[in-house]
Amino acid sequence: MISETLRLFGTFCSYRLSFQIYNLLRQTLLIALVVALVLVSTNVKSDELVVLEPTGNAELDEFLRNSLTLPLLLTQPDLSKKELSFEIAAEGIKLKRLLNTRGYLSARVEVEGSGTAEDPLRFQPKLGKLCKIGWIKIEGIQTQVSQELAQSLRSLIVTQTGQIATSETLDKLRDGVRSKLRDASFGKASVLFPELIIEPVTRTVGVRITVQSGEPVTLGQTFFHGSFRMNDADLASLIPFNPGEAYSPELIKALQSSLENANLFRSVRITLGDKPNETGVTDIFVKLTDKPLDIVELARNSSFGTQLIILTMLMIIVMESVRTTPFWSNTLLRRTLQLVSFSMIGATVPVIIARLMSFLP
Repeated sequence: MISETLRLFGTFCSYRLSFQIYNLLRQTLLIALVVALVLVSTNVKSDELVVLEPTGNAELDEFLRNSLTLPLLLTQPDLSKKELSFEIAAEGIKLKRLLNTRGYLSARVEVEGSGTAEDPLRFQPKLGKLCKIGWIKIEGIQTQVSQELAQSLRSLIVTQTGQIATSETLDKLRDGVRSKLRDASFGKASVLFPELIIEPVTRTVGVRITVQSGEPVTLGQTFFHGSFRMNDADLASLIPFNPGEAYSPELIKALQSSLENANLFRSVRITLGDKPNETGVTDIFVKLTDKPLDIVELARNSSFGTQLIILTMLMIIVMESVRTTPFWSNTLLRRTLQLVSFSMIGATVPVIIARLMSFLP
């Protein structure tokens, strides 16, 4: 009876063990199948879903290819071409604008395909011809400009006319106009982004630049704030110009250099008043941040300060070591160690504070 019971028990255990092994194998196979499906689904390369037709310019092709973002969306299986129609159109517009920045102002981009591995999306850039700047017109200067400024602007126009109308060329033209206006005392001048007018017959582009120059700026009073070391009279002696002089960036740079060369300030920030008064006079505001008062003394005593900090730390270590020994019960020794340690800590604190202050703005 006992042997029969043991046999049945063994058979039951073997069955349970076999069932558990079966379940384990089944789960393992399911996991492997899922992983394989994921690998297969992600094995579709993005460059198989979106194709950029060559333009004939290897550098330009690489530039456009590195700008593509649509392949990242097409690798998601739950998104169809219809659902991504807006993104596809936006990608074409982006490529067109990138071509515009390289001087292909009449470029267009055509799109074909369904966005699958069998029928990938094909972006076909149509470059057209490179556009050169045919003419430049500056508008918006309300006041009579000097002969020197007019000649300077004409020289800039002559230099830039005939250049390929890339974004870099247009930015250089815009910055050049603003710089020349400010050099001619139009301190608040601003230049809007150029308007481009394509001339398809001549394959050139006209550039219309709108300027908001305002009135010529005359320098008024200079106001200082933030310094606790120098009074206004001492600071005024560092100003390299007089009120009433015409504004120029060189004068502002000279004031900046004069204050920095005094070696008294950690930072110097100069700004013009938001708006000149009715006579074109604008005040100057200078924000100063002093260097620490003892920065020179601190530099001179930096070696001593470092030694004092080290000795103080060693003294504290010695006192704490003695505290754990029977010698600490000696009143004279204990009070001597405490007195020396506290004295050294008191001498070290000002050094540490001074060093910290030297790093504060």
